[in-house]
Amino acid sequence: MYQPLLDYIKKARAAGMKDDQIRQELLKVNWKKEPVDEALKGVGEVSNKKNNIKIIAFVILAFLVVGVIAFAFWYKEFDLINKILKIITNLNI
Repeated sequence: MYQPLLDYIKKARAAGMKDDQIRQELLKVNWKKEPVDEALKGVGEVSNKKNNIKIIAFVILAFLVVGVIAFAFWYKEFDLINKILKIITNLNI
C-alpha cells in the first residue's frame, strides 16, 4: 500500500476527521476509491490490534493487582489466626 496515503489517514484521524471526510478529501485530489477504501480499512485494523493489546494488558494488570490485594488480606488473616493460636497455647489453662 502507498505509505503517504496511510500516513495521511492516520494524521487525519488523529485530527478528528471521520472516514467519510477523509475519503471525500482524497477523492477530490484524484485518489481512486478502491485504494482509499483499502487504506481506510487497513489503518483501522492496525488501530484495533493496538487497542486490543492495550485492553489485554490492562486486564492482566488488573488481575495482578486484585490478586496481590487478595493475598495481602489472606496473609493478614492467616497471621492473625496464628497469633490467636499462640496466645491460646500460652494461657496454660
